Amino acid sequence: MHSTIFQKSSFTFLLVILLLAFLANNEAYAQRTTFPTGCQSIQTYKDYFNRNLRYLSDVEGIYDVSMTPNYSGGNLYFGVQKWGGHELGTTAVIYKNNGDSYYTCKFLFSDDDLIDKWNFGKNYFTFSPLTEDANVFRVEGKYNEIYNHFGNSGQLLFNISTRTVWNNGVMKFSFAGNDQFHKVEATMSMIKTYPTPSQIINANTQQPQQPSNATEEWSGTGFALKNGYIVTNYHVIEGASTITIQGVKGDFNPKYTAAVVGSDKVNDLALLKISDSNFSGFGTLPYSITSSTSDVGEEIFVLGYPLTSTMGDEIKLTTGIISSKTGYQGDVALYQISAPIQPGNSGGPLFDKKGNIIGVVSAKHAGAENVGYAIKSSYLRTLIESCVSASIIPTNNTVSTLPLTGKVKAEKNFVFYIQCSSSTNMISTSSASRIINNPYVGSDNLNDEGNNTLTKISKVEITPSYTSISFTLRNYAWCSISSDTYIKVGDKKYYLTRIEGIECSPNRTYPTRVGFDGYSLIECTFYFPPIPSNSRTLDFIEPNSRWQFFNVSLTN
Repeated sequence: MHSTIFQKSSFTFLLVILLLAFLANNEAYAQRTTFPTGCQSIQTYKDYFNRNLRYLSDVEGIYDVSMTPNYSGGNLYFGVQKWGGHELGTTAVIYKNNGDSYYTCKFLFSDDDLIDKWNFGKNYFTFSPLTEDANVFRVEGKYNEIYNHFGNSGQLLFNISTRTVWNNGVMKFSFAGNDQFHKVEATMSMIKTYPTPSQIINANTQQPQQPSNATEEWSGTGFALKNGYIVTNYHVIEGASTITIQGVKGDFNPKYTAAVVGSDKVNDLALLKISDSNFSGFGTLPYSITSSTSDVGEEIFVLGYPLTSTMGDEIKLTTGIISSKTGYQGDVALYQISAPIQPGNSGGPLFDKKGNIIGVVSAKHAGAENVGYAIKSSYLRTLIESCVSASIIPTNNTVSTLPLTGKVKAEKNFVFYIQCSSSTNMISTSSASRIINNPYVGSDNLNDEGNNTLTKISKVEITPSYTSISFTLRNYAWCSISSDTYIKVGDKKYYLTRIEGIECSPNRTYPTRVGFDGYSLIECTFYFPPIPSNSRTLDFIEPNSRWQFFNVSLTN
């Protein structure tokens, strides 16, 4: 009996192993989530692609589309835009549902509108692969468009069946439509803008995400700018509820809280700022950041904190050369480098032989040895200038004449270990925590009545780990928040550490929901360091803004 049971158990175990192996090799089938139905915002589609990065084919993503018409007749009004012999711009998403042998292409209006001028869900194309590598497609679809021509209305009929080649994110094809009076020929060009090649590489070199109810912790590398600002990759801090910095001035004992003040998702860059009241500055930075493009063959070195769980938390040095001025699939924003990099190096500085920073380490090629990628520093400069100012960029190199050992010794104190967590519960459950719902506000500078808006502080939460203030915003066309926002208790200021629901300036957040009263609705929460548990009032201040609330009551 024991032997029989063992044989059955072994057989069952074998089946389980085979099933797991099948699922592991068919992740797209087992794990891909359903594409959102109906008319959605661009951000919704970005979220979908982010969740499914590990399972996407190259062709799937968001595309910038331009269509150049060539027609016989006068000006035709297509949808909400006029075809007057000029280019018509729009956005498209290409995706594949489970079980489909083809890809679906739907067209959107713009990044900020939920309106679809191409009758979302009715007019779409299908892209069917004609080759095994899925680079050549049969494009098919029907498209009917109402026009208005010198007071006469009609409908152009497009029956599309043509071929196109996908080449490093670019496709181009032509089609024609006509009625009894007009004929329109159009050339469509599509350029993939999201997700980026580096996002796909990183997704396929990272471990699968844990269930959403589990706390995740991960790490990366960053480096110092002036005035408490830090650079890292966007994918390092994406999804983080808490961000801490270690290694300032070479000291790993203090942990400083940091907040995201700007990001460039397309180029995988993020700008942080230490918001901890105990932070006293980085000191004089020994390197400069140069925006000129480095040459192939130039010697480079990388500093970072890869695989700390097995390699330890001492900073690691690798060296190599610039292998190419372009990155994955010819991406001009990237360098290809030969310096070995590993998970954890992401966000670290790429130095030239003089010790200048020329890039930000971003990803490695999973299928090749010693092939890594770094974002060129000119793209970093653009982000810095759009979010803060060029004044925080270091410009004085004091290590150019030192040997490599001297450069590393001087510059490693400005390269940091960044630890991120998805948990919002670095929160104590002690009785000192309290929540004040719909607190009384003594006064504000909003002028809601004049702006026809309604702004409300819906909740204040005070814990031993943080202070949070939640808002509901009605009838706002858009909103954003300055990274210099703070709360004030007595004479002490507590600066913003994290935000949820809206983005930092100059980025804008647009409403995607409608409240019960019919007005657009935005809900957001701002996090600050903990304030004294016995505080009775606070002021919420966004400098140089009407967003200033005074004597917010902290008693129920």
